[in-house]
Parts: sequence; structure tokens; C-alpha cells
Amino acid sequence: MPRRTFALSKSTRARLGVLPTKYGPMRKYRKQRSKFGKKGKKYQPTLSFQKQMKLYENQHVEKKFIPMRNRTNGPGAAGYEFDCPAVAIPNAGLTGADDGLSGIILQTGETLTNANAAMNTTLGEDLCYEMAGYTVTRGTGAVSDIVGNYVNLSSSFINININVDPYQSNNQANADLLAASLPRQFRLIMVKGKRNNSVAGGASTDQGSLTGAIQTNLFIDEINQEKGLLDPMSVQDAFTWLINKQKFQVLKDERFTLYPNQQYTKTDAVNTASGPNGIAKSQRFKKYYLPVPKNKIKYDTEHTRIQPLDFNYVVHTVILCKSMGGSGNPSSLGWNVQSNGGTSYTDF
Repeated sequence: MPRRTFALSKSTRARLGVLPTKYGPMRKYRKQRSKFGKKGKKYQPTLSFQKQMKLYENQHVEKKFIPMRNRTNGPGAAGYEFDCPAVAIPNAGLTGADDGLSGIILQTGETLTNANAAMNTTLGEDLCYEMAGYTVTRGTGAVSDIVGNYVNLSSSFINININVDPYQSNNQANADLLAASLPRQFRLIMVKGKRNNSVAGGASTDQGSLTGAIQTNLFIDEINQEKGLLDPMSVQDAFTWLINKQKFQVLKDERFTLYPNQQYTKTDAVNTASGPNGIAKSQRFKKYYLPVPKNKIKYDTEHTRIQPLDFNYVVHTVILCKSMGGSGNPSSLGWNVQSNGGTSYTDF
């Protein structure tokens, strides 16, 4: 009995590139159809192709920019808010020495968290400063406008410039000259509260068991107890205590020393305080990149000026200072911070 043959149309033969007159070519045809037909598998791009396309889109898409507060000594016009002076932290050091430990806290976000605002109220002066950096306006025309509800944050950074104020003295007491000439040791801590979701202004600040608050539980002491920045401590404790990683994600923890650049006169003699090798390093500038999510984030849909709903954008930068060579008595004031930064994003 002769083998059964099949006849296909010209279009089918052109697509397959064969002449399926026998069983073998017909089986190949059915295999191709099951692979690419309506009931077969669909084309899936490779992972490397997806990465290349994502890189191409990021390079050719229009990026927008959200500026942070410009806390620098500019011309005094709009957009410049001047520097942040150091504030003495109480309950640190020997009794009667209220300025043995000083600090400045920079917090991203449009408004201070409840705990940071409470610290300013307790101290009666500004220890914490909001830096904004994630607030956009719904609409078109401005640099930081969005049209939809979702954006992709590509990068976020903050510039921090720490300056030890120059000091000039004329026939001052020896104690004042000593305090002014001592080197300053700094500790820069950058942390982010551990929470499941980002929240609107103030919601990340409750001092409960699940929320980190710099005032009450930033540190862990030698006996594994939680300690805050305003708790009683020695000046050295602020530089040796570990950061509470159960409540905070640690982004940076750095220590460095700056030397006052000072000139003072005493009985017609002129002296200049300096650091190692006769060079006074009285300033430190550094650019820090902040974490951004890999996926798109959603913004508020009800207000005009809005912040992210599903991304924890609040980062605390705590800068602490003490005078070296003393026992907690010499003043640690006389320094300031200038800071600015921004966030770039693409609108969906």
C-alpha cells in the first residue's frame, strides 16, 4: 500500500521552505505550528535584551529634577536659606558643661517627622532641618511636575559641607584660647527607619516599639539597651555606641577630624592653630547618594503638592561633634553645615 501524502498550499510551503509531500515534512510542519501557533508558546525576550532596552530607555527618556532645600550661604535671594549652625545637645558630658557635645540633623522630606519636630521643641532651637527632595506638583510646565500617578526615581543625592568656623581672639583668657584651638572629632550617621511602607508627613515618627526615633532609640549601649540622642550620656558614648539596627537601616557611619583654622594675638604675638604637617583642615565636603527603589513608585492622587506613597523617602543624617583632648568640658560649638541636593526622575 503506498504511503499517504499531504498537499499544502503555496503559502504554507513558502513559509516552511519545504515541500511536505511525505509524512516527515508534515510532522515538521505540525511541530512548527505547535511552537509558534495560536496555542503555542509566545516569544519571550531574553534577560540581556531587556536590560539593554531598559538602558536605552533611561538614556533617551526626558528626565526631570526635584531640588532639595538649598541651605547654603548664597546671595540672599529666593532659593538660598543660609547655613545650619551647630546646636549643643544637653545631658551629654559633665554636669554644667552643656556644649561638650553638639550636632546637626538633616532630614529628607517636605516636613519634619513628629519626633524630629519634638526635639526642636524640647531644645528651643533648630537641631533638625528638613531638606525636601521628593515633593512634586501635579500638572505641566514646572521642572518638578508630573502628569500621571507613577514615576521612576533614577537617583537622589545630598551635598554636605561641614565647616569649622575660623576664630580670631585678642587678649582672651587662656581657657577660651584652649577651647578654640582643640581639634574637633565628628561622627556622621546616615540612617533610614525600617518600615514596611512609606508614609505621609509625620506618620513615620511615632515613638512606638516598631518605629525608630532618633530622640529615644537611635543607639544601643554596652548592656544592649536602647538609647536616644537626648538621653543622659557621656560625650564619648555618642561616638562609641552602636546604631540600633532593629529600628534603623544604616546607610553611613563615618568618623573624621577637623582642625580649627584660627589666628589669635596675645601680647603682640601671632599664632595660628594647625593640624598635622602644619596644614589646618577645617572643612570637609562630600556627596552622598541616597537609596532609590528599583521599580516605579506611586504618588498621592488627592493633593497638588505630593510625596511618594509606597516608598520610604525619609533619611536622617546625624552629624555629631566633640572637642578632642578634653574630658567633656571644652565647648564643641563653632561649626556649621551647608547642604543641598536633588532627585532625578522620569514621569510615566
